Amino acid sequence: MVAPWPWLVSGVTIGDVKLSVLVCVPIVAVGLAAGSTSRTEPSQERDTEHVWLAGNRADSRSSAAVPTTRPERALTSSRTLSVGRVFPGLGSADTPGDPPDPVIGAGAGFVVQVVNSAVRVWTDDGAVRADYPLASFAEASGADVSDPRVAFDPSTERWFVSVVDVARATVQLAVSETSDPTGAWTVYSHATGSCPDQPSLGVGRDLVVFGYTAYSLPCRSETSSYLGGALFAYDKQELLDGLSPQAVDWGPRLTFSPVTAVETGGAQIAVALVTPMPTGGPTYLEIFSGRPPAVRITQLPIDPLSPPPEAEQAETSRPVETNDERILSAVVDGRTLWLAGNDGCVPPRDTRLRSCLRVIAVKGGRITLDADLGSKGQDFFYPALAPDANGDLVVVHGTSSRTTDPGLAALTITPAGRQTRAITVATGAGPVLSDRFGDYFGAAADESGRVWLTGETGSSAGWATVVASVGAPAHRASTPGESGS
Repeated sequence: MVAPWPWLVSGVTIGDVKLSVLVCVPIVAVGLAAGSTSRTEPSQERDTEHVWLAGNRADSRSSAAVPTTRPERALTSSRTLSVGRVFPGLGSADTPGDPPDPVIGAGAGFVVQVVNSAVRVWTDDGAVRADYPLASFAEASGADVSDPRVAFDPSTERWFVSVVDVARATVQLAVSETSDPTGAWTVYSHATGSCPDQPSLGVGRDLVVFGYTAYSLPCRSETSSYLGGALFAYDKQELLDGLSPQAVDWGPRLTFSPVTAVETGGAQIAVALVTPMPTGGPTYLEIFSGRPPAVRITQLPIDPLSPPPEAEQAETSRPVETNDERILSAVVDGRTLWLAGNDGCVPPRDTRLRSCLRVIAVKGGRITLDADLGSKGQDFFYPALAPDANGDLVVVHGTSSRTTDPGLAALTITPAGRQTRAITVATGAGPVLSDRFGDYFGAAADESGRVWLTGETGSSAGWATVVASVGAPAHRASTPGESGS
């Protein structure tokens, strides 16, 4: 929503995207030309290296940076992502709502972008098929809708879109009746008994799961208090059959903020929860399995996250809003649970605190990666995750600097933690002049393993988003020694 949040987050889904408030984008030149199918220009691939950082973070109890720690050993891959199609997404010229909170789904030959007030459907060659006001699409009680999510479930070839109906304080869930997102949908409404903020959407084999942050009613009230993180789940088959399923609630609990990532290979859910501890206490993930309310919780300590600073941008001293430290995206790929979010860090050879990306991997009940990605003189923000056809993880994120407007970049990480050099997907067409940005971006893999992404880019004329696809050449399967286990 458009109110500030304390520590809470919501995450995302099944190999699709996760978390965010919707993002709209105007038809404005961003990066490559609309409809372009060529690779990025050589100048676009001349990007700064993203360096793994170990412990190079700010003290979360103060605003002072701690630039004395060392960078991790550089793990790089010779493989490079290439950019496929790039076209403008929804923007402020198309629909109100700032920030846009853009998310994306892909499958069955379609690409669907949802932002805070609108839905747009393309074919995967970039042809617009349909536009919908989000409120009417989700049968909301009024125009005040927020925090959308979208996912395509390849096992059933059905689409799922969720959104908060602010007036009714409900989560509206729309389920397509076929694989065509321009066809008929069935809409379900669930009242959580609270004001649900940034509900995430996870689609697994048997369950459709939501993680959300709960506030006291009424929504958007200045007197609302934080109640904690919560979950609710539907039986997926009952949704597909058009029945009237009852959601099972678990929460709210003051101890956590939810980020959902539903396992695709079974009925279990895997929910990563970054728990804010009192000053001086540990920070840890809580991994859930089972069906709410009967859940088993495993706690895994992680390095503390620090508030990221606002990001620099060209042409103005006005900064880009990066929000707070939180996990923004989560996805299960095989046996690995991947998470990513905003964090404050001091990159190598830099002297100031920057907005960086925290990337965490969990496999076999243990943390196999917990590090920041940063680069001297640059700010990174709002990461979104999706696995590609090679079994690698694609990380899309925003980027800006004192000499560049906010744009989109992407890289891949192997299960062993080896990364490709980041490439520029889209450059901004101007500085961001709003005091809001983000709140999250989106990424989703289609059936071919091609990854589609969306995010907000710089624009001096309102806000803008871009939609793009990226891919990497196929490579041999990882050897046991490269598995990261």
